[in-house]
Amino acid sequence: MKGDTPVLDAESCAWMVRRLPDRISCIELLDEFIIAGDWSGDISCWTSDGDPVWEYSAPDRVSSIAVADDIVVIASGIDVVALSMSDGQELWRQKLEGSADEVFSIPGSGMIHATSSVFDIEHGDFMESAYWRFDNSGDLMVVHRFDERPWHVSVEPDSVLLGLGRPRCGMLVLREDVLEWEGLVDDDPVACGMQGVGRTIMGHSKGAVSIVENGIKNILTELDVGIESISFIETGISVIAEDGLQILDQDGGVLASNDISTISDSVESFSPIDEESSIWASIGNRLVSFNMECQEIAVIELRAPPSSLTANGNMMAVGLEDGAVYVFQSELIRRRFAAMNSGSSEGDSNRSAMLDKLRRLRE
Repeated sequence: MKGDTPVLDAESCAWMVRRLPDRISCIELLDEFIIAGDWSGDISCWTSDGDPVWEYSAPDRVSSIAVADDIVVIASGIDVVALSMSDGQELWRQKLEGSADEVFSIPGSGMIHATSSVFDIEHGDFMESAYWRFDNSGDLMVVHRFDERPWHVSVEPDSVLLGLGRPRCGMLVLREDVLEWEGLVDDDPVACGMQGVGRTIMGHSKGAVSIVENGIKNILTELDVGIESISFIETGISVIAEDGLQILDQDGGVLASNDISTISDSVESFSPIDEESSIWASIGNRLVSFNMECQEIAVIELRAPPSSLTANGNMMAVGLEDGAVYVFQSELIRRRFAAMNSGSSEGDSNRSAMLDKLRRLRE
């Protein structure tokens, strides 16, 4: 980290702080609510102001959360569980084969999608996976089984795209309940992906970036190292690769990059110094903000390594390995960094007031 980069402690700039008993596994950040799950199966829902709404104990680690049509759906152990958004009461649960990996739901569709996988300890690999679809009442509508594990899933109005690992690589496309395989990049497994409006991008283990738009497949670029995470941003695409963060334009050209190879996760959200977007990345026990030139502009110190990071508009939430959930708000973050840079007494007063608020919230 650069020595002149402003650094704030998370306690001094968080909008709210909450805690679950175990390591945070996933967070769903909605406009009015925040839902978090941990490795022990504990789930809590709060309002965006931090007021508790409900709690639920799932049968196993919460690996995925989706919300639509006033239903919260979770993947937990081998189960898919549906809860009422209003009070957290269990509506139904269905057992899958192997582990329930991810759940998806599109508002107004009346359908819930899930993926599962079976891991063979002897071979050290995933031996079978499946795609499942339920209606909102929990009735099974269709299931498809296949040999590869899907490392990305895009649920579109008329199809589902499943980006595959080895041995086949490529993707499975489900249309009208017919599952067909389509190639993407020869001998380059899908490692991650992101769904946008009408398009899907996928990062591959050997460095390729592929895009599917209106059913048309293209290879945008082929980097020199494997891709670990990928997402759409305002200027194009952000990529976490084995050798650091890279910003690509819409055609796959590299706009900016850095050589920080220890980034574990990232999101696009608000800038801590102006009104522009920024890329926040988790690195060790820190959240680091980069501008669109991949220059480090601010740091938030955390008390434990992050295990989940998400953003939604002017809010950002990070879950830690010690069970803490920090939520940050754009205006408050900018005020804190501005006060810090000015060195004013008003900044000290604001910091003290915020610490008092956080103590009250944790009670």
